[in-house]
Amino acid sequence: MSLVVAARADDFYEERLRVGRAALEAKQYLDAIDNLRIAAFGLLEKPAMEEEALAYLALAQTAAGHGLDADATLGRFLDVERLFAPYAHLKMDSASDAAFRALLRSRVAESTLLAYPALAGLVETEEQRIAKLPPREREKAYEAAAKREPKNARWPLALAREAASTDDSRAVILWSSKALELQPTDVDARALRAHALATRGDWSAARADLDALPAAELSARPVLVADRFVCLVELKDWGPAREAARVVPASQAGRADVARAQQKLAAERPAG
Repeated sequence: MSLVVAARADDFYEERLRVGRAALEAKQYLDAIDNLRIAAFGLLEKPAMEEEALAYLALAQTAAGHGLDADATLGRFLDVERLFAPYAHLKMDSASDAAFRALLRSRVAESTLLAYPALAGLVETEEQRIAKLPPREREKAYEAAAKREPKNARWPLALAREAASTDDSRAVILWSSKALELQPTDVDARALRAHALATRGDWSAARADLDALPAAELSARPVLVADRFVCLVELKDWGPAREAARVVPASQAGRADVARAQQKLAAERPAG
């Protein structure tokens, strides 16, 4: 086939895709199916466009009540995704993309979706399901999960976050400590515990957690930068406190504990 003939063929199949897409939008589902089926057949050598045609085709078949055909089309879609993984770069309008994502969730097994990196995010995690519950039910669900999977650090971490949302520093320390027992390098758990310890005035323990955080993690959390300054002042470690005072974020300067620490630092004359 000459380049000119090939280009004309590509133009034809791409036009079928455009026509099929427009027919789907106009709710002319049978016309959409005819055009999109031709497009998908002719775009085999262009995986991204083939996958786009298959996605719209599955939507049209579903809307037309052709469920078995839609399932077969989704199977072809997954075959293309397995071989070429073009879904992350698919160019669908937002409404159609949302509808197709919903279709995948409703007609494809979660275990299958999880096998494809670009589709795994369509599966709602247990944390996401629990997060939708009312606060008291949410806490009970996290506690039940922690009992069911006692070696999984994500559940005590979730409970620590839940406690932090209600300023329950004692519970934050309890659950973040459990998370750190299971996963000592978890920066989120350590950050939660550091702030809770500082809130309760346990300066030495708070400083130990703050010092254990990577510098980049600490600097990215303004609350903890201010906590560290307050800890250093309360521990009367004046040299590091003066250094820390210079980097307290403006967003934290109005905190009462920060203001008190600034006053204490100002009252302490540098040695020599």
